Amino acid sequence: MSIVISLNPPLKAKDACPLRCVIVARISTEHQDKQSLEDQQAKCRSYIGDHFDGELNIVVIASRGSGEHLDREELFRLEQMIESRQIDLVIAEDLSRICRRRRAYDLCEMCQDHDVRLIAINDRVDTDIDGWEDSATMATWHHERSNRDTAERIKRSLDNRFDLGGVVQFTIYGYVKPPGAKHDRDLQKDPTAEPIIQEIFRRLEQGAFYAEIADWLNDQGARPGPYCRLPRWDGPMVRRFVHEPILKGIRVRNRKVTKRINKTGRRKTVKGEPSQLRVRQCPHLAFVDSDYYDHVIRLADERNQGYRRTNKGESDPRLGVSRKRTHFPGQHARCGICGRLMHWHGMKGRKVMLCSGAADYRCWNGLFVNGEECSQRIAGAVLQAISELPDFDSVFGQLLSERFADLDDREGIQRRVLEQKLKDVEQRLSSLMTHLEQRPESQTILDRLDELESQRKTLRYELKQLNDTPKPHLVLPAVNELRQRAVAAFKGLAVEDPETCRLLRLLIPDLQIVPYQVCDGSDLVARAEFTLTLTSLLPPVLAGDSSAAVFTRQLVIDLCQPSQRVIYHQAAADLQARGLKEREIGERLGIAQSAVQRALRINRLMKSRGLTEPFIRLTELPEITNRLRRHRHPRFRFEPLDGYPRDC
Repeated sequence: MSIVISLNPPLKAKDACPLRCVIVARISTEHQDKQSLEDQQAKCRSYIGDHFDGELNIVVIASRGSGEHLDREELFRLEQMIESRQIDLVIAEDLSRICRRRRAYDLCEMCQDHDVRLIAINDRVDTDIDGWEDSATMATWHHERSNRDTAERIKRSLDNRFDLGGVVQFTIYGYVKPPGAKHDRDLQKDPTAEPIIQEIFRRLEQGAFYAEIADWLNDQGARPGPYCRLPRWDGPMVRRFVHEPILKGIRVRNRKVTKRINKTGRRKTVKGEPSQLRVRQCPHLAFVDSDYYDHVIRLADERNQGYRRTNKGESDPRLGVSRKRTHFPGQHARCGICGRLMHWHGMKGRKVMLCSGAADYRCWNGLFVNGEECSQRIAGAVLQAISELPDFDSVFGQLLSERFADLDDREGIQRRVLEQKLKDVEQRLSSLMTHLEQRPESQTILDRLDELESQRKTLRYELKQLNDTPKPHLVLPAVNELRQRAVAAFKGLAVEDPETCRLLRLLIPDLQIVPYQVCDGSDLVARAEFTLTLTSLLPPVLAGDSSAAVFTRQLVIDLCQPSQRVIYHQAAADLQARGLKEREIGERLGIAQSAVQRALRINRLMKSRGLTEPFIRLTELPEITNRLRRHRHPRFRFEPLDGYPRDC
């Protein structure tokens, strides 16, 4: 038998089961030695072996990642195991191996609340020993301070080495970094890139756009820098390239720094403070003269000033806001041709959307959509669809009654199953008691008796919970109440409210912007196609019910005001059938005679083609159109996402 060191209170398992332990091991990055994970596990196993002599059930959670990251999957898994009360012990080399900051202390309190013991060996933290709070507080403070001090030392060292010419990490197009180079004096200019870079600045000075220069670079066969993820140049890449001051012989550091998001522990890149900026002169790396460089960049910035979100000196309204936190239908509406998201476009003050594929010349659907008008029209269509639901009261009440009856049936079946299981267990217990009287020394019978006793306790508890659970009261909401909820959901669509956006995405799970053309081959219009699902406004008892399909509608709405010939085509045809002449029809409808002629022509085309509406859905690029021109650019290549038509 192994020697067990005294530990007060001793390690013990719950319910006479094996000691269920979770060993937590972690290293920060992939550059650290993987053997460290095994070393941490070995130390924890040795500690358990020194303090417990019995059957063990050990689960290891080993991971790589920063302890500052509080949204790690391994941490969520550990918390779920603690809350389930299915483990007895959480053990780690120290608290920082689990996580850092205040979250480590909170985890200790969580363990104590759920009767799980937590031991951090090096920090001398044991939640079953009085006064562990002091040790845990000091340990979390120590780990956080040590982490901060280490970061400050690294920053100090890198800043100093940069001032001396070091910290040569990544190079851009035009520079060659020889193997083993650690100083900027070792960097070399690529002689083949010098005339190309000078031509870039000459074209910029003459008024060329970044996208035009990107096309020219691709035609010349110039590849982006060795650390670029994209194989071809594009407009934003050219802008980032020409704004690199190393092209005029100046190296800079700390233009961008990282800032910790305390909620998750992750870091985001932000602009550095002017006091943090480090500058180093490197004349041998200059491709263009410094004054000429500043002159060209100033011209380019002034030329693109109107395309910025804000003017110089104004605060950016999207600063610090996630791109996904945009008002409806941003980050939700998709192009019906290529399947890509519709992005907000345009200059300051314009609220228009364009297919992101069309912006990158990967889709021919270049129709602009007024985002604010799109939201208003969708809201109106949804409210009208709600008001037009037939037999709403009777259908809704029937669905509720059927669901509650189904719930009663399920509860009755579950109750009968539990009662039968409990009866079987009690019969087995009675039989075992008879055998035990004949063989009182049998350890097998005793173990089986304990197992059945545990099962009986569990079944009795589940049956009691089922009987004590109150039945939900059937409350039939009025139709007006549902309508009020819908009105509240669509109120203030232009406001960037994340809660409103999430609710709208539940009501409209799929929203596609599709181009349509008038059947006479003239106008191109954008229409919204979506599925309206009102089940999210229903009580949870009905959510997901197959019979709730009555609350689902397929809608198609116009996103702009149709022309007169489209609006009045049916009215003009009806008046003509009554014997009125074109001039009289125009006077009756309040439109010009030419508009009446076009409206009648559309009506005739609809009848000859068997159409029910004057619009035709476009699935391929029309032969003649003046509004769609993206496909005419040499950069255009139609590349729809999987599942979308590829016949263009």
